Amino acid sequence: MAERDRNDAESTAPPAAPVPKKSALSKLMIPALVVVGALVLGAGAYFAGRMTAPHGENVEADAESGEIDKPASKKGKAEKAGTKSKGKAAKAEKRVPIYWALDPAFVVNYQDSQALRFLQVGVQVMDYDQETIELLKVNEPLVRNALLMLFSDQQFETLVTREGKDKLRESALAELRKIVDEHSGKSGPQSVYFTSFVMQ
Repeated sequence: MAERDRNDAESTAPPAAPVPKKSALSKLMIPALVVVGALVLGAGAYFAGRMTAPHGENVEADAESGEIDKPASKKGKAEKAGTKSKGKAAKAEKRVPIYWALDPAFVVNYQDSQALRFLQVGVQVMDYDQETIELLKVNEPLVRNALLMLFSDQQFETLVTREGKDKLRESALAELRKIVDEHSGKSGPQSVYFTSFVMQ
């Protein structure tokens, strides 16, 4: 009897609600949301990086190496630091010129078809090597002789022009280099300067 009442109670009880089955659409929603979220985060990071980069710079990852280009401002600072260090090294290597004045000034008569002419020239020799200057000082009689012969062999028409004076200065330098080369094998002084130049 009790069993019949239990069966009757079960038969009169309302049926349980069916459990809904997951549809194919809901199965695709989760991966799609994950992909969309990843794209949104990636795009946000990309635009945030572009906004913090200096104007006109393209901060993009290199597809092969995965490295990001450095902004130009950092490169500029590194280059400036490099040029500063090079400048300091150049200053440290800068050589000091050494001058030697041939006193007294040279006075010679030179050629002119119309009159007797005199030339007075003050000469200074410049080099960076003290040994070269000392060698010229030791051989001063030879130096003065070579320059006197050179100056007295000039023409008035040539010396009145700047080009003629420059050519004479180059010839004087060649004479001194020849003397240094004969006595030491070195190249000779760097330059010769006329500190006075009087024509009469």
